[in-house]
Amino acid sequence: MSDLQILDEKKAELKFDIPADIFKNAITFVYNKNKNRISVPGFRKGKAPLQIIENYYGKEFFYNDAINHVLPEEYEKAINEHKVDIIGYPEFDVENISDENVVSIKAVLLLRPKAQVSEYKNLKFKPFDTNIMDEEVDKRLNSEREKNSRIVNVDRAIENGDTVNINFEGFIDNVAFDGGKAENYDLVIGSNSFIDTFEQQLIGKNVDDEIEVNVTFPNDYHKKDLAGKPALFKVKINKVSVKQLPELNDDFAQDVSEFDTFDEYKNNIREKLQEEKNQQAKFDKENQLMETLIKNTTVEIPQVMVDTAAKNMLRNLEQNLSAQNLSFDTYLQYMGQNRDSMLKMYEPNALRQIKIRLALEAIANMENFSVSPEEIDAEIDKIVEDSKLEKEKILSLITENEKENMKKDILVQKALDFVMQNAVENLDDESDKNKNENVTDETQSN
Repeated sequence: MSDLQILDEKKAELKFDIPADIFKNAITFVYNKNKNRISVPGFRKGKAPLQIIENYYGKEFFYNDAINHVLPEEYEKAINEHKVDIIGYPEFDVENISDENVVSIKAVLLLRPKAQVSEYKNLKFKPFDTNIMDEEVDKRLNSEREKNSRIVNVDRAIENGDTVNINFEGFIDNVAFDGGKAENYDLVIGSNSFIDTFEQQLIGKNVDDEIEVNVTFPNDYHKKDLAGKPALFKVKINKVSVKQLPELNDDFAQDVSEFDTFDEYKNNIREKLQEEKNQQAKFDKENQLMETLIKNTTVEIPQVMVDTAAKNMLRNLEQNLSAQNLSFDTYLQYMGQNRDSMLKMYEPNALRQIKIRLALEAIANMENFSVSPEEIDAEIDKIVEDSKLEKEKILSLITENEKENMKKDILVQKALDFVMQNAVENLDDESDKNKNENVTDETQSN
């Protein structure tokens, strides 16, 4: 049995007992685990009986380890007796251990904060433009052309946009400098990847030409010994090539898609772009509404909630990197961060997510939303489908606590859907535009 007393809106006190039989079994477990490391005069290590060790060191010798061994499970039993939302893991005080070995525990719990939402219906949002322009379709088509392009050698003078393969060596005052030499280097003319007018001086030249290119390093060049100095490059042109793009026709459509005609392929691209924009519009609408909801929400969020959420974000990042066979420590070095600084970076987003969650929980409560057993079953079916495991196996792994968490998640999703469905488009900008047009029309008529 356990007893819960609400102290205030932030804290509650939980008292519960660890039964004597469970505590004694824990002592035996700890004794068997540690006896090989315990020395008692007259006994070899690991051979001293439990009672002898307790007589020699005191009966409290195994108490701490035994309590720590059973406390998580006994705490879970006690907290499940009460319908209370808590955050974090409490600190425990051992109030008493009776002669019968009944352990009395007290814990001060942090209660999950309740949000106050002033307004959540008819929230305004600026609609996202979901119209698909012909230029967007052309851009996607050209991107596919680029992916399927090929490089072909040409026998003509170099033009802007060509790729030239060159050997070169740079000199300052007739002395070659470090890093100024390369062979079979591919350079795209017009890319401005080389200094000064280097690329422009190659235009009009031909394969096998050997030329001298004169340039001046910029004053802010990263190598200080070269900055601001004139240089001469001896260049040999090995080959000239161009990117050849495929024609946009039925053959192209058949090569890059499952469609037989180019028109079908182009229409499919437009449809995909529309789906993407519709998804963008939904995300943009949700983001706007959640920002407004945050402004309309009053809640005091304990730092422990923010810390926990930030740690979960960091853990998810580490798992995602691991799934890609990337080192988390290497990632931190690349970003110039450490774990503590990354956690600090995550705090604002963690705070935002917590506030949104608490606001949606409050809305679900105010709207008296409920979750049916069928909805829980549907969530379990999704898990089964994603995991590819047998449903019986999944059911055996899902605890009542996890089902309760599913219920809470469904309620939050219902609240989010409610806010989204009851939002209204902000037409103020359009109204102002119409007003200005009316004023202009009236002025002209006068």
